[in-house]
Amino acid sequence: MKRGFESDPVSNLVVGLTFCHLWYSGLPKELRWTELDSFGLPSWLLPLHLPTSRETYEGLMNKHRKFHNDYYKSALKHLLVSLQSTVPIIEAFHPLIQMLLLGDQLNEALDELEKSFKISDTVLQLRMKAALLEHFSGINNVKLYTCFEDILKKDPTCSNSLARLVVMHQRALIVIRV
Repeated sequence: MKRGFESDPVSNLVVGLTFCHLWYSGLPKELRWTELDSFGLPSWLLPLHLPTSRETYEGLMNKHRKFHNDYYKSALKHLLVSLQSTVPIIEAFHPLIQMLLLGDQLNEALDELEKSFKISDTVLQLRMKAALLEHFSGINNVKLYTCFEDILKKDPTCSNSLARLVVMHQRALIVIRV
């Protein structure tokens, strides 16, 4: 039998979240999000909160990249162990994606998102994928179209996805006409 918690996915989730908090609290104040939840954790650990412009995100990532310390690496390690266990702890998914994004690891975040569809294929995950693609991979419209279409297949009442598809289609028509 192994000593400690190495094989316990719930313990790895807790330890991973603890390292997330330690890493985040060690960042200079100007790099922290201003919104805090009632437990004192940064809001980016809970909902998907993306900067409004690519320039804002890139500037933030350049500063955060300098802080890939042991806390950051340990947070990723423990969250991955929790998510990749025999009985995956899906609660590790969101903070893992946030840590990857804040660490300027977009491709790794997209890879983890794709892997998560094997565990659970929900509308929320499709919406997260669409948000990532829309904010960070704007040139890959085919993937984005497909993502919005998949959302509509799972949730035909999703007016947001339908509106985005209509706007993308209109933009494509304008480009074709020009």
